[in-house]
Amino acid sequence: MLSSIHARKRGKIDKRNEVDKVMLLYKTEKVAWKKERLLAIKLLLETDKSYDEVAGIVGRARSRIQVWTKLFSPNISR
Repeated sequence: MLSSIHARKRGKIDKRNEVDKVMLLYKTEKVAWKKERLLAIKLLLETDKSYDEVAGIVGRARSRIQVWTKLFSPNISR
């Protein structure tokens, strides 16, 4: 019998404690595609949702959410 398979728990993505900056950017962003990316990052920061759950909410593939997460870390401090 197969046991249930659980996804690996994702690591912390806000290594610089910039959640407040992301929230402000999300609230003020007017460009739809940028707001969509910020929403994904916002959900990952504020909740314990998995990449799959966030992907379902924003309507993108899990792999795209993971790419955005990788882009988030080095670029958010600009």
